[in-house]
Parts: sequence; structure tokens; C-alpha cells
Amino acid sequence: MRILEVSASGTVGTRDMGPVSTCVCQLANGFARRGYEVTVIDAPAAEARTDLDTRVALVTVPRSLRRRYFVTLPAKVQFLYTWIHALLYVWSLRRRVRLQNFDVVHVHDAEVACLLGLFSRVPYYYTSHSTVWALEAEGGTRLSLGRRFEKRSECFAIRHSRMSIGLGDYLRRQLPTAPVTTIPNGIEPTRWAPVDRRAARRALGVADDEFVVVFTGRIHPNKGIDLLVEAVRSLVASVQGLRVFAIGPFGGDFHSRTEASAYAADVMDRAKGLPVRFTGFVANHSPQFRTYLAAADVAVFPSRVEPFGNMALEALMMSVPVIAARTGGLAETVSEDVGVLVPPNDAAALAAAIRDAHAQPERLALRRARCRKRVMDKYTAEQLVERYAALFERDQALFERHRVAA
Repeated sequence: MRILEVSASGTVGTRDMGPVSTCVCQLANGFARRGYEVTVIDAPAAEARTDLDTRVALVTVPRSLRRRYFVTLPAKVQFLYTWIHALLYVWSLRRRVRLQNFDVVHVHDAEVACLLGLFSRVPYYYTSHSTVWALEAEGGTRLSLGRRFEKRSECFAIRHSRMSIGLGDYLRRQLPTAPVTTIPNGIEPTRWAPVDRRAARRALGVADDEFVVVFTGRIHPNKGIDLLVEAVRSLVASVQGLRVFAIGPFGGDFHSRTEASAYAADVMDRAKGLPVRFTGFVANHSPQFRTYLAAADVAVFPSRVEPFGNMALEALMMSVPVIAARTGGLAETVSEDVGVLVPPNDAAALAAAIRDAHAQPERLALRRARCRKRVMDKYTAEQLVERYAALFERDQALFERHRVAA
């Protein structure tokens, strides 16, 4: 089977991969190991693609504007740029690659998928990595004009796909008659070797009697770090030894890591005087990142909307129980045996969950013992590849039978 994985991130196979690029890389490498003929299309990378299997062919499609300038643009200009870039990208992609030569064309970008559905007759698969409109709609939020446009364009891409993949069941619930299935993300267990908890705490200067909370993610309103700061303010008097590490890029984007956004500056100002340390960006493939997680008593993810939440899997793989908002993928990955789910946008409920975790060390220890198994049972990269391979192989078999019958 000949498979084309279509990305536009420019980071597939590099050490700078985000969740989408990581998924593309895992699939491409896994399919290559299975003997498939795999090609990845991506924007040019700023660094070597050391994580991409040498058996995977790579085609680069130039960007129309450097990505690092994108987050400095006004919102309306960002919107316009996104679609101009996608249009130029698809035009350039079709000049470089003959899509008809592939059995599977798998797209990981909503705008690119929409434009392929509009301008190409080649069947494609589409994975929806960031369906914020579906989460807002499920939560009863009135969609803004921009979100309504996102919904229309992505629904068009989904309905014109051979099959679309959501990271959680919420997408299928929003589009019950569309060709949608659910395949959650996975992570590589070998990248998450356990770290001794006491050694990790010593490395960070954390005392044995301190209660450590870790947040990982972009410093962005969607991630709800302001809710965590508000919860900490209400806990400092009752939870002795409380200490919080907030790990993530200040710009609210993995391509804008050091210069603080207005939101990040406001949150850090509100956290002054509280036991909250903002570390800035720490690469999740680094030993330092694993040290922070290993030192934690709990990992907290108070996202307002979260399409999946790879960071929760990373915490669980480091045997850290999770307190998370009940939204998107977090609502499905965080089970009661390894963590607690709280209502989104509810700082009081978040504070209560942290207080309970501190007050019940025996229950916390039981959850800690089950965390890694939770991921190994359902959310490994190999299971991700198996699920996609089964989908593609089943669909190709049906396609061949229909073609023979015709």
C-alpha cells in the first residue's frame, strides 16, 4: 500500500515536533516498519529530521511566509494568511506530487483538507487535530463568527473525505451522519523511562514534605493556567508546602516561546506572591522535562477546551496522577483510577480536587501505581499505528471489492 501523509508544520521528524507533527512522524515510521511505501509532505524544516525513518520518502513544499512571524499578526490578518498560505500550499503540493499515485492520501491540516475537497477529485482521509468549534458547541458556547467559519470549512473537509478521524468521540457526536471515526493519539513508551521520584525532587530542590503540582502546556487562555493560579490563591492557607511548576512557552505558541503574550504577562502578575514558578518552555523530549513530572504529586490540566491532551498521557507515563477539566480528549483519557475530572472553567472545583489529593495520600499512591498501565493498555504509538493501518486496510479492501464488482 502506498501512503501519503500530508502535513504543513515544517517540524515532522525534528526535535521541535508538536503533537500534530509527532502523530505524523509516528504514523509514517510505523507504516514504513510494516512494509508500506510511505511519503511525507511537509514544509521545509529549520533543523534535521532525525526522528523520521530513512525508509520514508520526503517531499517539501515551500512556505509562503515564515511561521515565526505568524503569531505577531492581528487576528484578522492571521485568518487571511492561513487561507492564502493553504491555497498556495495545495497548489504547490499538486505540482510536486501526483496524488492519484497513492492508495491513501492522509491530511493533517484542516484548511488543506478543505481545499483538496474543493479542488481535487482524489479521495483523502483527514485527521482533525484541533476541533475547538466542536468542543465549544458541545459545551453550549455560542460560536463566534470565526468559529462558525471554522465549523463550516472543517465540516466541508470532513463530509468530502473518504473517512475523517477525531481524537475523541465529541467530533462524532457533533457530526453523527458524517464519515467520522475516533482514534486517540499515542506516545512512545521508550521516550518516557521512569525517573526516581526522590532523585527528581532533590534535583529541583523540592523537600519531601512539599506538595508539588505541575502544569505543562502553552501559556494560553484555552489551557486555563489562570484558573490554576486562582485555585492556588485559595489553597495556600490550607495546603501546607504547596508548590507549583508551570511549564510552557510564554507566547502562547510553541513557535513563540520567550516573549510573553499579554495574557501570560497578566497571569504571571496575578501569581506574584504565590508559590507558582513559571519555567518557560522546556522540551518534552528533554531529561529536565521528565524530572519535573517525576517530582510531581499531581499534574493539573485545567483546559477550557482540549481536543486531546497529549500532556496528560505524558504525565501518566511518568506515574503522575492527573487532575483535568472534563473536556475533549481529557474526558476520555483520564479515568477515575488514575485521576480526577472537574468541570471546565471552575477554579473552585479545581482547588477542591487539589485539596482532596493532598488530604488523601493513600488514594493518591494507588492512582500513581496505575498511571503507566493506563497508557500502555490503550495509548501507545504502536496502538495508534495499528488502528490507522486497520482503517486503511479495511477501506482499501472494500474499495477493491467495489471496483471488481463494477
